[in-house]
Amino acid sequence: MVGLGLLFFFIIFFMAMWLLVFIFTVVVPGAIHLAVLNKIAPRLVERLAGDVMHNQED
Repeated sequence: MVGLGLLFFFIIFFMAMWLLVFIFTVVVPGAIHLAVLNKIAPRLVERLAGDVMHNQED
């Protein structure tokens, strides 16, 4: 039973580590990039977003 508990612990632990790796290598830099782009060139962001920006106003 202890072996099964350790197995589940390490499975959950490594899944959490991969999730953190994904968040800090994809999500956080992407959000920073979009925020900086929105500050520097808001018109470009509107053009890249396309109809998404207009649908939110309705």
